[in-house]
Amino acid sequence: MVKASHNTFSYANPLQWWLRPFAFVARCQCKTLTEQVEAGVRVFDLRIRQDKNGEWIIAHNAFVYMKGLDTIERKLGWLDGKARGGGYVIRVRVLHEVRNQRQARQSSSVAFNSLCDWMQHKYHHILFFGGQRTMDWRQDYVFPTVGDIDYIERHASVRWPKWLHWWPWLYARLHNEEIEREYQDKPDVVFIDFV
Repeated sequence: MVKASHNTFSYANPLQWWLRPFAFVARCQCKTLTEQVEAGVRVFDLRIRQDKNGEWIIAHNAFVYMKGLDTIERKLGWLDGKARGGGYVIRVRVLHEVRNQRQARQSSSVAFNSLCDWMQHKYHHILFFGGQRTMDWRQDYVFPTVGDIDYIERHASVRWPKWLHWWPWLYARLHNEEIEREYQDKPDVVFIDFV
């Protein structure tokens, strides 16, 4: 099993103070990026869009975890260094985290495509894939170096009924060991919560 972290950057506290009491509904990871690599994660989930000021943010639905192109650069630069110097094969799924028409107007596909092009050319040791817009899963960008890869989603938001999506930590606690046993000798890339 190639371990993949669903919503990789949701370990951070939301930047919006008023959403912090509800962070548990969107938090899918509790380990930092470094801790995720140490836990064997080799595939990461980067969900980005522009805010109303045109600044790039790392988000999951309404929750904004990190802000600024410089932050994205630091995170990807660190992963690129791990791939280059650590002998790891690092993959990053990049999704255009646009959930409604208002967000789609703020964060254009053209800007997303430019950012994906830039990432692809700057971080040579990372294999990028994805490029979909989360609102409707339309393909906004195709990463030419690797195309898309087959992966399995085994986390609460795709495996549990809608009303239980609010409890990703509970799903992970109940199912992660079983998932790891099921896929341990298989080459599948498996996205899970709380690696």
